[in-house]
Amino acid sequence: MMRGRRQNPRNLCADLLKIRWLDEDGEAHREYATLEDISEGGLCLRMESAIRPGSWILVRYPRGKYEGMVKYCLHEIESHVIGVEFLPGYRWSRRQYDPPHLLQFRLRLVEDAERRSGLGRRASQDLRSKVSTHQSNHRGTKTRRQV
Repeated sequence: MMRGRRQNPRNLCADLLKIRWLDEDGEAHREYATLEDISEGGLCLRMESAIRPGSWILVRYPRGKYEGMVKYCLHEIESHVIGVEFLPGYRWSRRQYDPPHLLQFRLRLVEDAERRSGLGRRASQDLRSKVSTHQSNHRGTKTRRQV
């Protein structure tokens, strides 16, 4: 879980989402974007196009949508990283939208269990290893340590 200067913790994830936005001239645009992280109050996207900060943006997920304002747009080598703050009335929750590759909830559950049980460092590593193996078997994907 990453917090930085943000009000809500960000959760690393990945999904391909449909995006719509209006540019400064009011012209509508559409594109697919990769979801990088999400929190209760916003999300981060990676996409080909640049979007000016302050622009209205619509993010469609499989069973709904979020509306927001672009807070930042950073140019990287072959893409742009777009930070979006949700408009009032839009909040993310896992019950509403559960990205297929959401990582941080599982790690946070392990950390919470470690704190509650008072596990030592060795026991914590064993528990993390078991959770990582379970996730790998459950999702059919390799964890970072196995790659």
